[in-house]
Amino acid sequence: MTRTFALLTLCLSAYAQSAAAQESPEITIITGRDGAHATTYMAMVMNADADTVWKIVGDWDLSEMPSAFFKDVKISGRDVGDLRTITFKDEYNAPPVVERLESLDPIARVYTYSLIDSGGLPWADYSGKLSVQGYGPDQSIVLYESRMIPVGQNHAEASSLSVENNSAWFIDVANRFADDADE
Repeated sequence: MTRTFALLTLCLSAYAQSAAAQESPEITIITGRDGAHATTYMAMVMNADADTVWKIVGDWDLSEMPSAFFKDVKISGRDVGDLRTITFKDEYNAPPVVERLESLDPIARVYTYSLIDSGGLPWADYSGKLSVQGYGPDQSIVLYESRMIPVGQNHAEASSLSVENNSAWFIDVANRFADDADE
């Protein structure tokens, strides 16, 4: 499992670095520690209004969300308590992860989730919070927070891996709206 994790980390890191080399907005990143948990906070301005961005990133099944590393996403439903299973593309040679929707507030444009099967990623008690807020009439800010207990690594390494994985996701989102603006 460690070999699979190392390969997934290497691939996602390479993707994030190559995508970051393209022209894209800056991601604000803050990492830290809260007791036993490693923490990450990430924010990025998107070139679309908050409601438009929420329609893409707030959808639990990710059907409108492009991804360079997801092969398939299956959900058991769209209500609190429902599960989302994410299968990675074959080249990552990684097992699926399973997430549980913990809360959802579409009016406030926020949801929280927890990982109930990390697929071998080196985290326990992982939880995430995704929200979108307005930033003027034609822009918005996507905020992502995560907390995890590191398994087999230190807090800085756990935060770094989470940042690498989520940076790739942020870049995918930003590119989605850059593509929409070009049309």
